[in-house]
Amino acid sequence: MPTLNAYIIDDGWQDTSKETDWSDKVWTINSKFQPDFADCFRSVQNVHSQLGLWLSPGCLFGGQPMVSKMREYGFEALSSACL
Repeated sequence: MPTLNAYIIDDGWQDTSKETDWSDKVWTINSKFQPDFADCFRSVQNVHSQLGLWLSPGCLFGGQPMVSKMREYGFEALSSACL
């Protein structure tokens, strides 16, 4: 039986609490998951699939302060007027 190409963890893995330190990360992982998703990676590898994560395209869950840093590194970003 063929497996799925990827298992995607949808919204809900980000730590959106007000206490979260977003100073050096764009997406901080909440306590439901390991910081490196190791168990999730192992699980999907065991069924010959891949792991994916849904990401907020506008960094709307606390990561907006990192947008200017991402631009410095050459990433494209939406302007604040688009959000």
